[in-house]
Amino acid sequence: MLCEVLNLELLAKQKGHSEFEIPDEVEIPYVETDELEIYGISLTDTTDRRDHIRSTSQPIRTAKIRVKQDVNGDLCHQVNLATEEVVKVLELSQLVQDVTPRQIRSKIIAIGGKPVEEIEAHYEILKTGGPANAGARFTQFPKKVLWGDFHKYISESYANYTPRIRDQLRVKQTLGYYIDARDPHRPVEGKMLSACSAIEMLALWHAREDCISEKTDPKIKNLIKNWT
Repeated sequence: MLCEVLNLELLAKQKGHSEFEIPDEVEIPYVETDELEIYGISLTDTTDRRDHIRSTSQPIRTAKIRVKQDVNGDLCHQVNLATEEVVKVLELSQLVQDVTPRQIRSKIIAIGGKPVEEIEAHYEILKTGGPANAGARFTQFPKKVLWGDFHKYISESYANYTPRIRDQLRVKQTLGYYIDARDPHRPVEGKMLSACSAIEMLALWHAREDCISEKTDPKIKNLIKNWT
């Protein structure tokens, strides 16, 4: 579940449409590498979907992420690779959207430029369960964190979200703690515990990475030095 922060009407006008002629799909480029391209596609009724989630706390799809890749392998392998990249985008989106997204469905829509309806191929995976903080506010974070459009943030952060940063330095887990701390439905004590856990984890693994003492004072100073 990804809450796209771009204004569809503005995008439509930029592409030569009036605000009453918003196209069914507008591909917003997120990531472009030699192997793949990742796009965000807002749904035309995204605002209504957000309002539904706010009022019912029931997570539903609010956008699509499309992956175009040029890799070898069978259909299962193709979908799994694409899903891994989508999950990274969803994880990074947490920081600026105050919500824990959840991937709901993965499917192949075209092979070699041909729609799957025209060829004998179909592969689809439906996801259930998993983390999804449906009670969050879908609010774009202040400009001190996000200096431009959402797609620009994703493009830059994705390039830096390497396996070492994501897993070895525990940034993935830290982002989870951060969202827990921002959850308006949790008690203050729980929020403080999550925030402290996030800071402690960042400080600990940066201290180990930089060969700094793991005692509280030096590791916190090292964290501040790295993040300012």
